[in-house]
Amino acid sequence: MKPDFTLIFAFTLALFTVGCANDDDANGNNGENADSVLRQIAGNAAIGRPARWSNNCLDVACARADDLGNYLLTTEADGSSLMWSDVPIGPGEPQRLYSRYRWNDAITTSLVNINPSTHAVLDIWSNVSQGVSIDACAASASCQTALMASLTETQENAIIDQLDTLMGEAWPAGRNPFDDVYVADPNEDALDQMHDHFLFHVDGAAGRFQVYDNEGEEPIIDVNLVSLTNGANLTDSVLSDTQFETALSMEPPAEPGNPIQLQINVSPGQPTQVPYQVIVDTIGSTSPNTPLSFSHELTLPDGTTQSLTGEEVITDLTQGGRHVWVVTATDDAGNQISDGVVLEALAGEVEPTFGGEGSCVTPEATMTANSWNLCEEPQNGGEYQCDTLSSSSITLTQSPAPCPQQTQNGGDLLGLCTILVNEVRVLFYENPLRPNNTETFADKQARVADYCVANFGGDWSTTP
Repeated sequence: MKPDFTLIFAFTLALFTVGCANDDDANGNNGENADSVLRQIAGNAAIGRPARWSNNCLDVACARADDLGNYLLTTEADGSSLMWSDVPIGPGEPQRLYSRYRWNDAITTSLVNINPSTHAVLDIWSNVSQGVSIDACAASASCQTALMASLTETQENAIIDQLDTLMGEAWPAGRNPFDDVYVADPNEDALDQMHDHFLFHVDGAAGRFQVYDNEGEEPIIDVNLVSLTNGANLTDSVLSDTQFETALSMEPPAEPGNPIQLQINVSPGQPTQVPYQVIVDTIGSTSPNTPLSFSHELTLPDGTTQSLTGEEVITDLTQGGRHVWVVTATDDAGNQISDGVVLEALAGEVEPTFGGEGSCVTPEATMTANSWNLCEEPQNGGEYQCDTLSSSSITLTQSPAPCPQQTQNGGDLLGLCTILVNEVRVLFYENPLRPNNTETFADKQARVADYCVANFGGDWSTTP
């Protein structure tokens, strides 16, 4: 049966009209012991364009990004930690950008972006608090620990606010580069446009933070590093409108050429129902510096990764959803190139799973007392793709991350309605902006559950 793409809007609208005056009271922490819980971390890696096929890591666990820069990593974590993205650029070593994961024992799903602004925030604070660059700090376990302990959310936000001020019209007001949904397309996302046209440079030895345009001859902004951490007045250093417009007129630098020509052949070459066997080979790849060696990394829809080697690789796909397959070729001169494909495996009759293809979330910035606080997840390997919506009570924006399983926008999870015939599940959360009333948390769960089951034949659960 073809999914009904209008069902969810009707579903949530019906719920709103019946229950709009009844939502908030508070409570319910679904956290468990960090030692026994896997964490799902997803986001976008970008450099002013998608960090295509980048390797995105926390400690020893890594996941490859797709061609849009979106990644999903499933791993254990027992504390806040640095993350990084190794971005393939040209024939040399990949460019490494840093970000951070903030651990919370009650939160198992997090959105973490990795981009030049997250890197700049960490590089600024590493130089000011630890006296070394973020690259040097990342190489020392004790420095990493000290860095993350000192980088409180308050301090992080203070640096972001200063960068927001410093970059004038180039930085979208109030934008958080770590946690807000990021689209690696300068035509859709102003922060990505900024990364396309400006280069941040931290000069730790001189104690300066500098901003260059794409001509790169002289910095167009040059301020004291400490001024970005202590709320100093930056009025005299703010990017001018003229500087902004001039920078936008300059083309971003082209990617360097590569002597390796990598060819990836996939069979079957079309979406296929799981389970099935896939063959990936690199026959036809060339380099003037032979021989070539090939490594393969396959990131599965559940956010785990398999490593393989060889000119031809054969493996079984058993999970429905998007599989990111990245091949890295290295020649005898040490040149390397990474390229990839996204394999769409159809779910078929396997046990349905959700979240591997992202979600549609209610943005915190759009929340009002009259809003529904919810999140949609399409089934992995299904036909349905969640739609962005905007009305007086329902706003949904696409996110590369799965739905939060404990809280969203400060509201605790009420439960989820799984509608298999429509290949979707909807997670409902309390609205923390709605005034308290006599309806208890259990009453709210019961109300939403009734509509899920009676009106739409869905399966209701209070836990994912």
